[in-house]
Amino acid sequence: MLLLAGYALTVHLSVSYGYPLPAVLALAALLLLSLVQAIVRRDRSSLVFLALYVLATLLMLRFAGLYGMLFLPPVALNLAAALFFMRGLLPGRTDLITRIALHVRPHRSARVLRYTRRVSWAWMWFSLALALLSAMLAVAAPLEVWSLFTNFINYLLLGAFFGAEFALRHIVLRGEPTAGLRETLQALSRVDFRRMFQP
Repeated sequence: MLLLAGYALTVHLSVSYGYPLPAVLALAALLLLSLVQAIVRRDRSSLVFLALYVLATLLMLRFAGLYGMLFLPPVALNLAAALFFMRGLLPGRTDLITRIALHVRPHRSARVLRYTRRVSWAWMWFSLALALLSAMLAVAAPLEVWSLFTNFINYLLLGAFFGAEFALRHIVLRGEPTAGLRETLQALSRVDFRRMFQP
């Protein structure tokens, strides 16, 4: 999380001062770190994803310059999130929010499971909307507006969406045992998300 925050701040400062090289170097460092992790874990799917990502980054460099390389991460991160949610929504699969809910508390009512599946749909569409908006701003907005949205507002919207869903859950699932905010955050900190993201 700190790496992501550091990267976002570096990109925004690079854009603000009109000097993209520090942000490009930070992106290269993050890609290298991800590559090393994938090699150590022998994670083929991550290696394929990284290879495709590097290829897309080089294409952006070729056609849009150094700043073009920076346009890709916000779109890719939001698209990846949407794909994680979408994968669990395919027929015969258990969606991501339901998997997390069952991990936190193994016995859930049918009402809760219907709700968690709908929340996965909501997160998928929200992530797709953020990816689309990031791409549109990269193409049509001033660089400073794109940077402000993708490096700050995007994350505020994610936090607001999480908070709104948390509040809605307590209204929709009134009468069901639900965790408070502190218990929810503690439970989320204990979830092995790498295992959750596996098919």
